[in-house]
Amino acid sequence: MTTSIVLLIGVYLILLFVFSVPPNVDDVSEQDERDEAVHALSPREELARYESWAQYPPGSRPLDESAEDLIDPYNAELPAKTVLRRAPGDCEETEDGRLVNCQEPSEESGVYCTLVPERTISVGLREMKVFLRCYRQSRLLEPANLPLRSIAPRVYWRPLSHRERIFPPVTHGDEGRNGDAEAGDYLYTFVVEHDRAHWGWMDLEVSFEVEGLRHFQGCTWFSTPQIVAKFQTTVTDNIDDGHLVVSVPVEVNKQGYYEFDANLQEKDGNRRFVASSTWKGELTEGSQTIRFRFWGKIIRDTSIDGPYVVREIRGRRKNSDITPAMMERAARYEPEKVLELVRGELVPLKERPEPLFEYLEPAVERHITADYDADEFSDEVWDSAAKNRRIRFLQSLIERGESAEPAGLGPR
Repeated sequence: MTTSIVLLIGVYLILLFVFSVPPNVDDVSEQDERDEAVHALSPREELARYESWAQYPPGSRPLDESAEDLIDPYNAELPAKTVLRRAPGDCEETEDGRLVNCQEPSEESGVYCTLVPERTISVGLREMKVFLRCYRQSRLLEPANLPLRSIAPRVYWRPLSHRERIFPPVTHGDEGRNGDAEAGDYLYTFVVEHDRAHWGWMDLEVSFEVEGLRHFQGCTWFSTPQIVAKFQTTVTDNIDDGHLVVSVPVEVNKQGYYEFDANLQEKDGNRRFVASSTWKGELTEGSQTIRFRFWGKIIRDTSIDGPYVVREIRGRRKNSDITPAMMERAARYEPEKVLELVRGELVPLKERPEPLFEYLEPAVERHITADYDADEFSDEVWDSAAKNRRIRFLQSLIERGESAEPAGLGPR
């Protein structure tokens, strides 16, 4: 019993830390500092690296064009899939379904196919278009699309813990109508409708023939049929305490814990990316304002003058079983009663009435800021209790001549 209580207290403290991040995200977890988890560094090297990284807060970071996941967050494109003339044979199958140690190698046909949704999320009940094309790679000419035959699509729903086949696409084809842009270009368009009953991951799988070869292709996206919140249009900006603050109005239809993100880019000149910003916190229903803070020192260090473009304004509601509100209630109980409280509020995976995430439709319009000069912003280095604990821990390792194993992450 004592062991269980100790374990429970440990779990409770971890959850309390993870889910009690304030809206300005000044104190962070190891997950937020994932680009700081460096193996095989001495404490002295890691301290230098951490101090460099921690000039800026985790809620506002430098941004450049290499961060494609932030600059184009809902891009659904994947590498083309090769059509095989002959599948590998005499193979061993691993527990996760992979074929290894094949005695007969596969034979490629030289044909490649892509099946790409418009984006990786759908919001509301709008239709999702998915595009299928196959082609032969050419070093000299633009690859020409190939005609396809015997097209058989299937749509599956993966809410959380299971997968089931549901309604087929409303239409599919290459006839220049019913959602298809141009007839006869061999770019096949599938139109999938959404309804309120199906939320979470959606899969489209298509079987077809190309150049006489049977091929299978699949893609996926995340469906949020309910409009949990909506961005409004009157965005403002100002300098507050040396930082650029961009205020974005949001109409919240469903209260809960939300995460919002936005990027900052140079409007003119080379249109360089400058910084990203994140806001996290609880929101109640009604009109709310999200205040993105782009850390002043990031802007000043780049020497990039405004005006700036605020773009990729996006957000999602999190439906984790362990919420900040739950942990606040748990904090009022004795440790041995926490498990009873949590067990009483957890919803079995198969019985959950909503997905783990619910996305907002990204803001359509980009915001142009005032014409700021980079040297108007603060040169202040970010500071927090968590950062100082980390630095003291690494300094203590240096003094004792110890290693920061296993991953160089010390206590906060």
